[in-house]
Amino acid sequence: MGGTDRIRAPLEGNTAPFQGITAPLEGITTRLEGININEEALGIYNQSANQVGQQANQVDQGNQ
Repeated sequence: MGGTDRIRAPLEGNTAPFQGITAPLEGITTRLEGININEEALGIYNQSANQVGQQANQVDQGNQ
């Protein structure tokens, strides 16, 4: 009897960490959403950088 009680207690105790794992997983989804926003922002920066590069090329052609 005493032996089975010792086995049951740790098994019941293990349920708490499993429930605790769900919280960090939810937190990871918000970080992934944040990465998507950064990718969109990088796309905007790339477009503006390309425009600056095109303008610089036009100036170079005008100087030639």
